[in-house]
Amino acid sequence: MKRLQHIYAILLGIIMLGAQACTDEPVVNPDYTVSGKPVTIKIALSLPEMKVTSRADMGENELNQVNSIWVRTYSSTTRRATSEWVKKENVNHNDKHEKHEITINTLSGYSYIVAVANVENEGAVLNADGTIKEVGTLGTLLEKADTWEQFCAIVVDAPQLYHPYDATVGLPMSGCYYGGDNITDHPDTWQNQNYEQVFIPGADDAKTMNGSIHLRRLVSQIKFKLKAGDKGVKIIPQSFSVINVPRYSWLYERKDSEDKYASADAWKASAEFTNVGDYASSGGIDTYYELESQSFTSEYIHEEEDGYVFDFWQLENKHSALASSSCNEYVDREKENKTSVENPVKDGKTENNSDIYISLSGNEWISNNLATAVRIRCRVEYDNQLNVDDGGMTGDDYKGVIRTGDALFTVHLGYCEGTGEERASDFNCRRNTQYTYNVIVNSVDNIVVEANKNGEPQPGMEGFVSDITGAVMELDCHYMTFNIQLTEDDLTKDFGYVIQAPRADGTLFTCEETDTPSKDDAQYVNWIEFRPTTAENVLAAYKPYEGNNSDGKTFRLTDIKNGLNDDRKSGNNWYTVFINEYAYENNLDENNGGKPNWPDYVNHDPRRAWIKVTQRISADGESRYIRSKYAFSQRSIQTYYDVNHLTKETTNDGITIPGGTAIGVEHTNETLGYNMRRTFTAANDQSNGRYNVWWWLGNSTTAPAEEKNAVKKWNDVLYYDTQQKENPVPMPVLAVDKQNFKQDAGTGLLPRLANYTGSLDKGTEYDPQTSITVNNTIEAINACMNRNRDNNGDGTIQADELRWYVPAMGKYLRIILGRGALTTPIMDYDENKNLKYGVDAGQSGKNSRFLLYSSDGRVLWAMEGMSTSNWNEWGEDNPAAPWQVRCIRNLGSNLSTVTKGEKVVKAFEHDEKTSVIRMTYYNPTAVRQNSFSGNGNGEGQMPVHTIADQKYNRAYKAFEYGPLTQWEIWRLNDGSTKNTNRLLDLIKNEKCKNLGLGWRLPNQKELSIMRNLELFDELPNADTDRLNAYAISCTTGYYGTDGSAVSDATKYLLGARKNAVTLLNHDNIQPTGGYDIGIYYRCVRDVE
Repeated sequence: MKRLQHIYAILLGIIMLGAQACTDEPVVNPDYTVSGKPVTIKIALSLPEMKVTSRADMGENELNQVNSIWVRTYSSTTRRATSEWVKKENVNHNDKHEKHEITINTLSGYSYIVAVANVENEGAVLNADGTIKEVGTLGTLLEKADTWEQFCAIVVDAPQLYHPYDATVGLPMSGCYYGGDNITDHPDTWQNQNYEQVFIPGADDAKTMNGSIHLRRLVSQIKFKLKAGDKGVKIIPQSFSVINVPRYSWLYERKDSEDKYASADAWKASAEFTNVGDYASSGGIDTYYELESQSFTSEYIHEEEDGYVFDFWQLENKHSALASSSCNEYVDREKENKTSVENPVKDGKTENNSDIYISLSGNEWISNNLATAVRIRCRVEYDNQLNVDDGGMTGDDYKGVIRTGDALFTVHLGYCEGTGEERASDFNCRRNTQYTYNVIVNSVDNIVVEANKNGEPQPGMEGFVSDITGAVMELDCHYMTFNIQLTEDDLTKDFGYVIQAPRADGTLFTCEETDTPSKDDAQYVNWIEFRPTTAENVLAAYKPYEGNNSDGKTFRLTDIKNGLNDDRKSGNNWYTVFINEYAYENNLDENNGGKPNWPDYVNHDPRRAWIKVTQRISADGESRYIRSKYAFSQRSIQTYYDVNHLTKETTNDGITIPGGTAIGVEHTNETLGYNMRRTFTAANDQSNGRYNVWWWLGNSTTAPAEEKNAVKKWNDVLYYDTQQKENPVPMPVLAVDKQNFKQDAGTGLLPRLANYTGSLDKGTEYDPQTSITVNNTIEAINACMNRNRDNNGDGTIQADELRWYVPAMGKYLRIILGRGALTTPIMDYDENKNLKYGVDAGQSGKNSRFLLYSSDGRVLWAMEGMSTSNWNEWGEDNPAAPWQVRCIRNLGSNLSTVTKGEKVVKAFEHDEKTSVIRMTYYNPTAVRQNSFSGNGNGEGQMPVHTIADQKYNRAYKAFEYGPLTQWEIWRLNDGSTKNTNRLLDLIKNEKCKNLGLGWRLPNQKELSIMRNLELFDELPNADTDRLNAYAISCTTGYYGTDGSAVSDATKYLLGARKNAVTLLNHDNIQPTGGYDIGIYYRCVRDVE
């Protein structure tokens, strides 16, 4: 693998406080011979623009925002302040290219002229030994900094890695004076310029300095781009974390000399503290650095056309390789010292990595070891089978296997400055810089080589390579059930296994057959269970491993190494595998008094297992080559809720909802390909799909009482073996080839759902299966029941066994609002550039592959964003039924009962008194972090955009809404134009400006939230007012009238009716049949 094909640094734009010549300035005769004379100097301020594109959502406005600027002079001779802080407060946000003049009353002589912006940020003052003396805002600390040493002792707190921007304070900035004639001039080396003395001459009149004060941000942006290099290789980045994240940075950048990098001894003897973290000792690192950040899972990694990208922001952290370490090329950068440890598996000892990097520390730990690095976990898959020998080496004469790799890459920042050895020695992360690292993944062959031979062919690349001779099971996050074949020899001769599972803190738990997991770690092993079954195509009925209804036949991997008794052995070598849902819970009341467990296991890397394993481990224990018969990989539950900011207890319609609740979402619809029909239509809870499904399980058309057991049994919702009628069977995967979608027939990894019991219609070409039968049709509300399991094995469906269910429409809408936080959103526009049918009336509903059924009897039109309808409401002769469901699970709830009403706190909050909606509990990746001031194509404005454009079509952290207002009434034959262009003209009129600064038309997400809160119920009633009324947004559909996302065909705007959001297609906005058209709007503005 070529680790880094290209690494380059781009200086961020620089904010400068520059001199501005004035034609009416009086002639001044400066005196350069006198020091200490009172003098007045004038400096003009200029804040130029800077453009940065960031997935971490830092827009131009935020990047350049200056709320306050403080300027002061210090004597470089007396080391004392020679002026008061001259403060310019309430500077306009993003105040670029505006000229402001500051006048400073100071003293003549050799001086330092410094400036600090956004003094509202938090910081501290350090003692000479690096301990913290005082904390407070920068403004508070600067007021007390009356000497140069006191000023230089101020540090700034680190911002968040992913969202460093806080609109109330702006980014911290500081700067120095530079004597260039042009305000765009700046020095080559800032850290040296900070300490260049400036002579302020004496003068009788105000003196305009012939230079500029340059402000620079203390943070830098680090961006990684990942892509596969070799043909036939696919990469799937799973997470990244940042190692050695600085907690503080000097407010005023310090010098960094080469002398201290001569050796480890020179470093320890140096009195320079270039970074605040240079004070760190091996036992006190945590004061100055976060040793490893949170694991940023896949929702923080964004797919692009040729790969993936992620980025983060951090403070400066400047380091270089020791000259004595001979760091001459890139491969030398990641070499670690080894520590010798006892290995109970191998004879003798294993030389493990020590996390002490030879290039930075030599043979012992010094604080230079704390250069920032990024660790990337990446799945590598091969398109075709490889021919390999028993050791994993490829060759044409060897056996074909399925190869996958789970690689961990460590990339230290730097490698940008200079060439050759100088470049290899660069470990710097400098302030106010944008770094881009291009990582090309060619293969995982080096891991195989390292696991088979001594030595490290590629330090910094570690992980697992597995060659599978049987099958790889890619599993969703809910319960899964399937059969595998294990012979007597498989189970008795050198049977081995390896399990890997992320812990709550993101570290990786690894267990193999020789290990005995602790009581706390047993949950990371026991998620896989087995039972003997009677045939390849019959699943064993589940019985618990222990407790009531246990029959002793269920076993776990840890039991195999001790030998299986006859009850646990299969007479035909076929075993049913039971995979638990990806949840670690011990109680049915998962709320745990408002301290739920779900933040510890959602949005994690997959957990994996390899069984019937032989393996080879590298000398340092960091790389493994595994050869196994089967491999299982289960994705974690995904959620759009913020794991770091749990919901609070609230009341909804008289029902108290505990804090700490959330929604978990499956990744794929495993029943895709089956026709869906309905016999059950009674359930109507718009927020609680679990209650709707329980209603159906109660076999009643009236609302169910609070019962512990359902009326229907497990053999009513699953299809059981026709001969023994005691066991479920695998769910066939049905072949589909229509609506730009193809799926091959096969055997699924779930139990088969019960056949449809209603009367069959004739079916249509818009169904996945045109020829409709009881075998290829399912009851819609039953679609998620095979994601659950009879956990106590009694055949009865208890309330606590209904975990995964078909959502009500209200939950679907919330899931779409959280699209940016989901690895697999409901609608993936990038994967679906074209629809089979257009989006005009009478056509759009035929795209039934993107219609989702909700348990309250409604249908979500995902290709239109959040458009909804009743089942078959679009009224065609042969209406298309929805193909899809997306099953969900309550998190942090009490599962022991099922009752009516909302059970999960919404991820947004609504303050009716202030008309403000806050996206309080959404994952930050689901929320827009930069604000917009109006509609239009100008800077800081929200243009007309498509529903797929996540730059614009997300809600800000909070927004305020205005009154519902009538715009126009369109009547038949009134001579006015009535089409999309007319609506676009209305948007250009910017009516929202009448409400004041920042008001604009809402995007589709904001419109949908307001619709969900019934804020459009004031619209006229169609029947009584003879008026079809719509409130418009500035968002269009993704697809044009021809069904293409990339053609020039018209894309319709989205609007809200009383009961739904819909496309405003040509038919919707035409007056007809005595009904006029009303165009309304409700403006919004982003607020803090």
